[in-house]
Amino acid sequence: MDLSYWVNLSKDIKPNFTKKIYFGRYLWRLEYQIIGANLITDASIANIQNYIEFRRTNNQKSSYYSYTTYSRDTSRFQKMDAEILDKMRTIRKLYSDKIKMRVEGDLMQIFAETEDDLKMISEAIGLYAITSISYPKPGTEGALINGTIFMGKYTNYKYKVILRDGDYSLDTKKSLLAQFDANDQVQVPNQLRSMLTKKYTYIWSSYFYTNDTAIVTMISLIAPGIVGKIHPIEHLQ
Repeated sequence: MDLSYWVNLSKDIKPNFTKKIYFGRYLWRLEYQIIGANLITDASIANIQNYIEFRRTNNQKSSYYSYTTYSRDTSRFQKMDAEILDKMRTIRKLYSDKIKMRVEGDLMQIFAETEDDLKMISEAIGLYAITSISYPKPGTEGALINGTIFMGKYTNYKYKVILRDGDYSLDTKKSLLAQFDANDQVQVPNQLRSMLTKKYTYIWSSYFYTNDTAIVTMISLIAPGIVGKIHPIEHLQ
C-alpha cells in the first residue's frame, strides 16, 4: 500500500490497521464526516436535494432524525451539502457490488475488498476530506479472511466468542454468568457482565474471551443458539 496516495487526498487522514474482517468480506475501510450522512441511506426520501431545500425553506424541526440534538437543531439543514449527499447516494447504488456503505449520524464508512476498489470510489467522490483509512497489515490478509482478530493490546486469551443478540430469561442469564465465573479461562467484559446481571432479558453486541473452547458447548446447552462466531486472536507486531 502507498500511504502517500491517501495523504495527498486528505492531509489529516488517520491510518489504522484492519483488526478484523468487516461484514465477513471486506478488508479496507474509509471514513468520512459528512453533515446529514443519514439521509444517504434513507429510502423514504426520494430526492435528497429537494428534501433539504424544503427543510431550509420551511425551517421546521426535523422529525427524521432519531438523535435528539439533530431533531432540535434545524440549522443543520443550512450546513448540509446537498450535492455531495446526492452524489454519495448515487455512488452507493452504482457500486453496490463492490462496496458496502454504512452511515451513523454524520459518520459515513465505505468498505471494500481491495485498495483498488477504494481508490475507484474515492475518485468518484472527488475532493472530499477522508478522516481515516483502515487497511490490512501485509501478511495478515489470509488470517483476517479466515476470521482471525488482531488485537492492538496484548491479551492472554486465544479466542473471542461473539454472542447472538436475543431475548434470554433472567434464569438463563444467571446460569450463563455462573458458568463464566466458574471457569478461570474466561474473561467477561464489563458490558456483558452488566447485561447478565440487569433485570431485563435482552442481550446485544456481546462477547467474551476464553482459552477454553469447551465453554462454548456448556453455554450452548444453557442457551441454545446463543453462540455466534468464534474468532482466533493474534497480535499485531
